[in-house]
Amino acid sequence: NRFVLNDIFNIHPGNSNLGEYGEFLTFKEIVNLSQGFNFYYKILSNIHIGVKTEVDLVWVHETGIYVFESKNFSGWIFGNLNSKNWCKTTPRKKEFFYNPIIQNEGHIRAIQRILGNNYPYYSIIVFSERCELKGVPENTSTRIILKRNNLSSALRRKISSSSKIISPEQIDTLYHKLSSFNDKSANIQQKHNNYVKMRQNQSRKPTPVDDDDLPF
Repeated sequence: NRFVLNDIFNIHPGNSNLGEYGEFLTFKEIVNLSQGFNFYYKILSNIHIGVKTEVDLVWVHETGIYVFESKNFSGWIFGNLNSKNWCKTTPRKKEFFYNPIIQNEGHIRAIQRILGNNYPYYSIIVFSERCELKGVPENTSTRIILKRNNLSSALRRKISSSSKIISPEQIDTLYHKLSSFNDKSANIQQKHNNYVKMRQNQSRKPTPVDDDDLPF
């Protein structure tokens, strides 16, 4: 990964790369956690399902399918369950961003259209260690919101208390189904970025299903 040296030498990746760097650090946490357990898994990043849906990370594990949304933000984070936008506040400014709970629910619906509904899905929303979660919803059995420095321990508790219900053979099958959507091309990325900017400029409320461009 192009961020390995940034990680080793603690070099700032640049503001334009903060989002991708956060995804890399989350990926690293999952892989490091996996070294200490006797289980089978596959992990994918940058899943593009149509133009509108970009999934940061998917961990296909014996205990379920974990879908990660990474927010590499600093400042104070405020947001409730059903609001369209959440807020990040620093001493200098206040900014709004799309509700990550709703965002990741849309990602999970899109993945379910590919992999089916026969498996448990878990929404994991990961914020940077540099932020403070001041007013966000409580965690549930299927949704965890946390800072990255707490990710490893939270996942360890989750998988230790969950039954293994997906076989290694099934994991391979699910992985191959998802891997065809692992498109990192500049064209797809630009189309997705254009869509995100368009949505940010709109005032309409988020819809329960925003997948009219999905290729199936």
